[in-house]
Amino acid sequence: MNLSKTIKTLSLVAGAGLLTLSGVAKADIIPVLDSHHAVAGGYNWVYTASFSGSSRVEKLTANTSRDSFFTIYDFQGFSGSLSDVTAPANWTPSVSLLGRTPGGVTPPDGDNASLWNITFKYTGTTTVIGPKDIPGFGIKSTYGAEGLTSFTSNSIKQAPGTKSHRTVLSNQGQVEAPSAVVPLPAASWMGLTLLAGIAAVRYFRRGQTA
Repeated sequence: MNLSKTIKTLSLVAGAGLLTLSGVAKADIIPVLDSHHAVAGGYNWVYTASFSGSSRVEKLTANTSRDSFFTIYDFQGFSGSLSDVTAPANWTPSVSLLGRTPGGVTPPDGDNASLWNITFKYTGTTTVIGPKDIPGFGIKSTYGAEGLTSFTSNSIKQAPGTKSHRTVLSNQGQVEAPSAVVPLPAASWMGLTLLAGIAAVRYFRRGQTA
């Protein structure tokens, strides 16, 4: 291996290491879509809250900035009623048209004040330390088509022996959610393809006769 190839290989390895370290340092609650399936009156969208060994959730205190929670924004087709939301033990859901958003972060797609947000807050009495996957967060929507929406989250850093241990972690990103856009059925796509083909043939013929 020549010198330039050696330098390139070492750079790639170092870059991968930095990415891994940064991923560990930025570990907090991430909602992950498990499934969405038809139920009476719509579709149930079910999520797992996932957090790694670098984060933890703690019991509530008077300092609300230390609450552990995540918010899924602008959930299309959601009624706004808590009766259409389910949560596992020790997690309490709430709904709002704006927020709840941790300090210092912004939902990537903004926050539409005409669409409901759902927040799941940890209300248990014991500290739960990652890595941990907590399933069973459900939200009912009238839509079954899949799109993307924003989420934010707030948790506590798990780094014993460091000055940043038990400081607040916040995060933002995107997660799969209902979309009001309904895909065209296969028959419609076939019709559009046929029309496009006819138009192409006519254009070709015009070129031949010009």
